[in-house]
Amino acid sequence: MCLSFPRAVLNFFRRVVSSTGEDIKVAIQNAQAAFESGVWSKASVIHRSQVLSNLARALERRTPEFAQMESLQTGRTIRELNAQLGRIPEWLYVRLCRTLCPRYTLIPATIMQHFFEQ
Repeated sequence: MCLSFPRAVLNFFRRVVSSTGEDIKVAIQNAQAAFESGVWSKASVIHRSQVLSNLARALERRTPEFAQMESLQTGRTIRELNAQLGRIPEWLYVRLCRTLCPRYTLIPATIMQHFFEQ
C-alpha cells in the first residue's frame, strides 16, 4: 500500500524546544516576581485594559495565520479553526468590559464601543 501525504506534512514548519522542570520553575518564579514588582498588578485598570485590548486586536489580525499553522499540524479545516480561534479576542473583550464595569450586568454601549473602535 502506498500512502500519499500533502507536501506540508513532510516538512517542518516550526521547531519547538522542550522545557524541563527547571525551566518551568524559573518561569513561574519570574512571573511571580513580575507580579510582586507591581508592574502589572498595581497598574491602573485602564492601563491593563488597554494592554489586553491591544492583545485582542493583535490576535484578531493574526487569526488566519494561526488557523493555517494549526490546520497543518492537526489536519482540521482552516474554516473550523478560524471560527474557533476567532472567539479568543471576543472573550478578551468581554473580560475587559467586566473589569472596567464590574457592577454592571449589562455592559454599557459606550464601553463596548471603545473596544471596537480603532
